[in-house]
Amino acid sequence: MAQAALAVRTKFFNPDLGQNTRRRAIGWSIGARSAGLGLAQAQLIDLEARPDGTGRLFSGRVGERSSGQSGTRLLLFEDALVGLARRAFAALGALYAVAAYSGPVDVGVAVLGLEGSEVLSGSNANASRGLVQVPFPIGEDYRDTDRVGAEDLRARADDVARRLLMPLIQATAQGYDPFQ
Repeated sequence: MAQAALAVRTKFFNPDLGQNTRRRAIGWSIGARSAGLGLAQAQLIDLEARPDGTGRLFSGRVGERSSGQSGTRLLLFEDALVGLARRAFAALGALYAVAAYSGPVDVGVAVLGLEGSEVLSGSNANASRGLVQVPFPIGEDYRDTDRVGAEDLRARADDVARRLLMPLIQATAQGYDPFQ
């Protein structure tokens, strides 16, 4: 699972999944989410796969909050969001291939805690011009789901991530495409 995740080429972001696979009471995980590591929330990352085929990715570092005179702002790191989604989908697709599962897979993304924030793009394209304020009335959370074939998840993780994430990225990144 870790090898499949890290085989997906992405731009640099930190933290990343790493190569350590750990057995859990139910399933396996890769990442840095151990209570004993003393990590700040922004450094936590965890991709979990369970024997029933469900998977979940948590990252505390796809966005960063700051407060100022104009209120709370959220700096969204699109490269990290896209890279981690691509890696998670590829890893789970590889796991389904090893299990010889070829049926449908329900996938989804959720970017939580957006309510009341001005979303700022942290993309490299916007960073070269300075941060660009993007007023985006997105509500509390961004969520999207899809149903794909297990083989599609493995072979076309980029396409799956693009379908699920581009509505959010188009609203925040002003023409930047982190999939290119």
